[in-house]
Amino acid sequence: AVEGGNNVIVRATDVAGNTHDAAAFAFTLDTTIATAGVALTTDTGVAGDGVTSQAALTFSAPDADATRVITVDGKQVASYDAASMTDGAHTVSITDTDVAGNTSTASTTFTLDTATAAPVVALSSDSGSSGSDGITNVGTLAISGTEAGATISYSTDGGTTWTNSFSAVEGDNSVIVRATDVAGNTHNAAAFTFTLDTATAAPVVALAHDSGASGSDGITNVGTLAVSGA
Repeated sequence: AVEGGNNVIVRATDVAGNTHDAAAFAFTLDTTIATAGVALTTDTGVAGDGVTSQAALTFSAPDADATRVITVDGKQVASYDAASMTDGAHTVSITDTDVAGNTSTASTTFTLDTATAAPVVALSSDSGSSGSDGITNVGTLAISGTEAGATISYSTDGGTTWTNSFSAVEGDNSVIVRATDVAGNTHNAAAFTFTLDTATAAPVVALAHDSGASGSDGITNVGTLAVSGA
């Protein structure tokens, strides 16, 4: 038989040489089926890692005579509904079967992640007389509370532009810290403000009273100092 339509007449010949033909027999041989396929429509964040914030899938078109069975996490469904998917790991499988009994199967596994934690921002060291006044001579930040694999970016202009590093300036600082997880979700912390003060004026030291015959000879009977300029 050949792929597609076949038409054959079968003849019987007995030992006496008599022959008899059967009526023409027609049938169709179909040994192929379109390859099934299913994949994430958009793998957000890091492409190809299967972690995404969007559950939409792209399905191959089945043959016209094929029926399709869809399973989501091992349960058969009438159709795939991306909006009903919850965060976590999922496997979606399809099996196409045509009228000749040929089958083709495909599946995809992905992790849906639609939210990420906000970063917690603090000074790495709030130096000086108070450990909580936001005045420091150390301008580095301590970032915590983010998901594993998240990237951190910074904005010092209210969120208009973002960079992957932060350098404090002398004086007042206001910075927004953003965490972006591997699925591409982002979460901004509230603006974090502090004052960087890395220098102080040298004190001016003098005698409180330079007594005696000279007011500038440094010889006195009063041992207290006058300190200014600090």
